[in-house]
Amino acid sequence: MNPKLKELVSGACERFGLDDYRLGRHSVRRNINSLEETVYLFSMEWFPRAVESWEGEDENPDGTVCIEMNMNSGKLVSLHLPEGHTVRKASQFPCNTNADIIGWLERETGLVYEEQFMLQREEEGELDFTGCFKGIASDGYMSVSFVEEGLRSFSIGGNFPSKQTVREENFDLTLKKMEALAQEQLKLIQFPLTEKKKVVPFYAVEEIYVKNDGYATLPFNVVEKTGANVKLDKTLYWESPLQQEFERQSLSLGMEATIEQALSIEPHPDLLPITKEEEELCAERVTDFLRKVFPADSGKWMLRTLERKYGYLLAALRSAQPDNMIFQKKLGVFLDRDTKEVVNYMDNSFMFEEYEHYESEGPAILSREEAYALLKKHITVTPRYLYDREESCHVLCGLLDSQYAVHASSGEVLPLADL
Repeated sequence: MNPKLKELVSGACERFGLDDYRLGRHSVRRNINSLEETVYLFSMEWFPRAVESWEGEDENPDGTVCIEMNMNSGKLVSLHLPEGHTVRKASQFPCNTNADIIGWLERETGLVYEEQFMLQREEEGELDFTGCFKGIASDGYMSVSFVEEGLRSFSIGGNFPSKQTVREENFDLTLKKMEALAQEQLKLIQFPLTEKKKVVPFYAVEEIYVKNDGYATLPFNVVEKTGANVKLDKTLYWESPLQQEFERQSLSLGMEATIEQALSIEPHPDLLPITKEEEELCAERVTDFLRKVFPADSGKWMLRTLERKYGYLLAALRSAQPDNMIFQKKLGVFLDRDTKEVVNYMDNSFMFEEYEHYESEGPAILSREEAYALLKKHITVTPRYLYDREESCHVLCGLLDSQYAVHASSGEVLPLADL
C-alpha cells in the first residue's frame, strides 16, 4: 500500500479506535465540486475482526464501519456506523450540548459557526447544518447523528463560502422588484392525480435563482452542473431509419482513480472543454442512435445539452414539442468520450405508464394574471449564495419559489405537497 494511504489508514484506526476491526476494502475515487476543483477521496470499509465469514461476501458484514477522507485536505468527509454498533473512541465525541457538538465540527472541518455554517434542523440525536455566509445559506450541508456513547454518523458536502470566495453585497431583491419575472415563471402545468385518476391543470411557480440585480438568472439545477457542458438546443431529423439493433454496454461511472492521480491532483477528465468538432460528431452519433431505437421519432427530439459526466459524454434530450405535463419525456444518451460511440441510454418512459390513460379534468379557466393574483402572497424570494462559474465567485441570489399551486379552473390554492 502507498505510504500516503497507509498514513490515512493508521490515522483512522487510531482516531476512531478501530483496533477490533480490520481494513476490509478500500478505494480511491474522484469527483468535481461546484468550484470546478477535482477532489480525491479515500474510502475505507472496516470489518469486525470477530467476523471471519458471512453470507454474500460481495456485501459488507454486519458491523462494518465506513469512512471516507478528502485526500486533498486530509479532512473527514463521512463516517457511518451501523445500527447497534459503536466505535470505542467515538465516545470521545462531545454530545452533552449543541455547543459541544458545534465546537467539535469547527475543529473537524476548520469552518466557523454562524459565519460558514448554521443549524438547519434538530431532532433527538440528529443535527443538520447548512452552509452559509453571514447568515445567508449556500449549498453546503453537514449532518451528524449521535447516541449517549458518542458519534454515530457524520457527512459533509457542497460549498461553504468564505470571505475570499464571496462577492459581498446587501440583499436587495423583493417580489415587487421582480414581479414581471415572477409572472413569467408562473406556468400552467398538468398534474396527474392518482386518487382521481385524472390530469388536472394547476398554475405553479417554476423555481429559479435571480441574481441580486433582479435581472440575471441562474437555473435551479446550477449546483448539479460540475463538468464541462454546452447548450445546443438542436432538433434532430433524419429521412430513414437504420435497420440495426442497438446493443447496450454496461456503464463504468468513472469515479475510481489511481493513487498516482490522487497524489498529483490530476484534473478530472470531465473538466476538459467540449470542442465544436465533438459537438457535431456527438450530434451525428446521437441521431444515428435514435434512427435505430426510435426510428419513427424524426423531429420529435431536441438535443438540449452535451456535458462530460462520469467519464462519458452525456447528451440530454427533451421532447421537441413539449406539453405542459408536470413530467416531460427525457433521454440521457451516454457516449464514449474517446470514440464518441453511443454505449447506453436512460429514458423516463416508465413514469408515464401509470397515468397515460388518465382523463383530463378539463381546460384551464383562469388566466395567468388571475392565478398570479391568487398565488402572490405564497411566492417567496429567499436569499442564497451560489457559485457563479462565469464570475468565479459566490454571488448573492434570490430563490424565487412557492410551495403552493392554483387550481386553474376553481382558483383553489393548494400546497404542492398535496398534489
